[in-house]
Amino acid sequence: INAIDVPVRKAKALIYLSEAACRLGKYNESITYAAETDSLDYNGEKWIKPFSYYFRSKSYFAEKKIDEAQKYFRLAEDNNDYDFKESLEAELNHLRRRLNKK
Repeated sequence: INAIDVPVRKAKALIYLSEAACRLGKYNESITYAAETDSLDYNGEKWIKPFSYYFRSKSYFAEKKIDEAQKYFRLAEDNNDYDFKESLEAELNHLRRRLNKK
């Protein structure tokens, strides 16, 4: 990751790593990768921020840290305004149902 010198490419790579870590049950890694995108300039790639929040929410939920999960869930919803937002909306709806059960 450190070898990537273009911020938008680095942010994309971090999101993919966050997703992979989350799917592998490596929730702390997923959260760390997603959080690293906060300091990068995405150059108008509006999808990165909501996905960063989504993977943090999903990872915190899996760790049973519900308050943190809800915090990042709300941020994901509030920032989900980009051309292909429907792809994230389905994931958020699924996570919403799971959060509401807690």
